[in-house]
Amino acid sequence: MVRVKYLEMCLALVKQVWSSIRNVLAVVTGRPRVESGVALAPQQTGPAAAAPLEASVAGDTMSQTIAHLEYLGYEVRPEPEGWSHAKHPYRYGFHLRAFPQGIRLDCTVGIGAEIGNSRIAWLEFLNVANDRGQIAQFSMFEDKVGRHVVRMCAFVSGVYSRPAFAMVMDMWHHDLDLVRRKPEFHSQTDARADDVAVTVN
Repeated sequence: MVRVKYLEMCLALVKQVWSSIRNVLAVVTGRPRVESGVALAPQQTGPAAAAPLEASVAGDTMSQTIAHLEYLGYEVRPEPEGWSHAKHPYRYGFHLRAFPQGIRLDCTVGIGAEIGNSRIAWLEFLNVANDRGQIAQFSMFEDKVGRHVVRMCAFVSGVYSRPAFAMVMDMWHHDLDLVRRKPEFHSQTDARADDVAVTVN
């Protein structure tokens, strides 16, 4: 039943993206309504001509996405290399960046304690999260300072569509909550039998 709903949501998202692409193409390739006697400047064709259009579409998609996130209560600030950071008072913050093909969402959550011998339990937990997740992909890695972190990332393809992006954010929040509600992992030390819990910040 969950897979059927996922398939229906994916189909709805694809329909929205295709509709948005057709609308953009109609605007870009449409004929002028009023004919004039002024000769049009020759237009460039090829990859060089496509680059400004792609940058414009990516910029429009990013600005509309930021407005949507601000409506949802996020504070979005630009960062270096084209990334922006979305911060929320109650939810995990995440980074986002526009590409010509869509927008990438990336959330990294630090693990509050040394994982020790609970690494296998963490990997099993993330495998289950990948299976239950609706849009995000989960992974675990060690950052530059040696902390273990969980990364969740997703790619939203196409231009911005309000209903489609609202559905994407519902799925994104569902997936991030999988990590927030994770079970406690316990490991035993060699000398003692007491439990050491690992928690997510």
